Amino acid sequence: MYLDLFLKYCLAVFVAASGVVQLAAEHNKLNGVLFFRNKIWTYLFACVTVIPSLYYFFSWNERNATGVVEGAQQAGLFVVSLAAAILVTLLLSSLLNYRRFPDKKDPGTGIEALKSATLIQALRRHYGAPSED
Repeated sequence: MYLDLFLKYCLAVFVAASGVVQLAAEHNKLNGVLFFRNKIWTYLFACVTVIPSLYYFFSWNERNATGVVEGAQQAGLFVVSLAAAILVTLLLSSLLNYRRFPDKKDPGTGIEALKSATLIQALRRHYGAPSED
């Protein structure tokens, strides 16, 4: 029973966080993180993931016994699910957008690099073998 509730909670956080990451990436023009090139599709994806997750969170006590998942457990599960959502989003967007961006020598530094490259491309450019000029 507890494992089932833990998995449901983790899945709800994962889905909501995935939508929020897409929304934040669109707002900040981090094109290397986006799943969709079209702004409308990104906002639609965010709505389809975040709104049902919020409903699920706010109706949690109607379906489940109160206090089954303790606060410290929720915090841990939240952090793990959030980290998983960010990691999966970055890896999936790198796969989806691999050919989208031209090969640039310097995509920028820090998170700004994700405006013109995927995570894998930015890491490869930053840590890759030096060119023989």
